[in-house]
Amino acid sequence: MKYSYSSLLGLLVVAPVLWKLAAPLIVRHGVDLLARQFPQSGDLVMVVQGSLLTLRSPAKVPLKVHLVGLAPTNLHWKSEATGVLGMLVHDQPVVVQCVAQCQLGKTEEALVRLTNGTLLQTILLTDGLGKIVPKALPLLPTSVAIALRSAQRSAQQQHRNIWGQDS
Repeated sequence: MKYSYSSLLGLLVVAPVLWKLAAPLIVRHGVDLLARQFPQSGDLVMVVQGSLLTLRSPAKVPLKVHLVGLAPTNLHWKSEATGVLGMLVHDQPVVVQCVAQCQLGKTEEALVRLTNGTLLQTILLTDGLGKIVPKALPLLPTSVAIALRSAQRSAQQQHRNIWGQDS
């Protein structure tokens, strides 16, 4: 009887210590898995102007990127989009996927993702702060085009911002 209580007491003492030692390893492994799932290009967002982003690569080279698939909006909605994107991405690493080959020195059309994999285009369309350019959709992967259409449809049905009843 005494032996079973001492093993139970030992288990109660050792289990929290093992958990405390193992938890950081489990978290680190999870972060590594996420990093492999959504690789970071290391581009930092420096300036946001509507759907135009100025990025700085790890080599400190500036790159201007236009969020592909989004139509220009009026000044009011452009400033709203700038505010939303500014809060999300300023000085944060993003993943840039150019539609064509990325070239330094010119403005590129690109899909831009947060480090968690969320497309910035989807965020703006869902919030009703942008409209799709139908001509750009064939350039995009099918899954992305479907996601963008779905985001815009959701904003239209909810009458969000650009799609408001007074607009």
